Amino acid sequence: MSVKPLLLRCVDLVAMLLALDGIIYAAAILLTPFQRADLYTGAPVVYLATALLVAALLLLLGLAMLLIAWVRRHTYRRRLAVSYIGGATVFALGLVLGHGWIAFRLS
Repeated sequence: MSVKPLLLRCVDLVAMLLALDGIIYAAAILLTPFQRADLYTGAPVVYLATALLVAALLLLLGLAMLLIAWVRRHTYRRRLAVSYIGGATVFALGLVLGHGWIAFRLS
């Protein structure tokens, strides 16, 4: 298999996993009951740490692949960047939804 289709599939996979990470984080926060005392010690902290660790690894992997695409003058490098940015955006929306839900529950 050529490097170019493989790179395209890998960046799409990283973007999908990044989006899935944000969705799973938001779903976990929405489905977990917690009290005010759990804000900095309970399940929300564990979920956030796990989501951010996975996201950091996926973001670094995606950036490395985008760098390879730009250096090798990949035909679809703009599509790769859009896919990667889309995955990061969905992850960020999951974080915002989770934090908004926590703020709503604590108000």
